Amino acid sequence: MTEAERDNREIEQSVKVEGELELRVWNANDEQLAAGLAAAREVLESRGVTAGRAVVCHSAVAAHELDPSLPAPGADVRAAAEACREAFVAAISAAGGTLDSEDALAFEQRPADAALWDTLPTLRAWRDKNNAHAVSRG
Repeated sequence: MTEAERDNREIEQSVKVEGELELRVWNANDEQLAAGLAAAREVLESRGVTAGRAVVCHSAVAAHELDPSLPAPGADVRAAAEACREAFVAAISAAGGTLDSEDALAFEQRPADAALWDTLPTLRAWRDKNNAHAVSRG
């Protein structure tokens, strides 16, 4: 094995899934990943929001930021979106990862969360404006 092959082997993206959260961090061990997931879960629980709702609300806020002509998300949607962002930062940081890298926290959308794509005015307007009625929601 060459030195380059050995270096490449040592750099791996580690993955851990717990419930509706999936954390991917380069070169993290299982303990670090567990700490990251616990940090994310703590943020979400302290804000009283599910992971799925948080990520859908984050999508609504992002859509409005990209297209201010869409209906503005309400305060509850903005708060859930902020919880999503805080959970991401907490998870990556606690796992020893790097923000603005390929490290990631993914949120599973349960059916009730996916239904928000049809009920939140911002996302409904985005879908109608972009003729995106077949958006993948999960």
